[in-house]
Amino acid sequence: MRKYYKIYTQENYTNVYDLVYVKTAFDEIQLLNQYDNMDKNGNSNCVKLTRAQAINNCIQEKKRRKDDPEFSGFAPITIRPHSCLYCRESLPSNPHFILKNYIWQEI
Repeated sequence: MRKYYKIYTQENYTNVYDLVYVKTAFDEIQLLNQYDNMDKNGNSNCVKLTRAQAINNCIQEKKRRKDDPEFSGFAPITIRPHSCLYCRESLPSNPHFILKNYIWQEI
């Protein structure tokens, strides 16, 4: 079962984050060890979401990009696997992944 996470990438900005999912318990532990540290205000950098909340974040960012392009574009409009967190440019051209309902899925 997939688990979805929002990872805040800059400490002071709530609209700068990545949306990722993990499939295995090992990947989840690895993700939490890497990102689940507290900032100076005591907030976690890694927040667990439901699938619906993650998709809703994508939809809201897509809407912000349409309505207010000057102050948007910092958040993602797709959800990537944690293993591909930093291969953002290669996912659309990668034949092993397909974008389905805002989520990059392995074929």
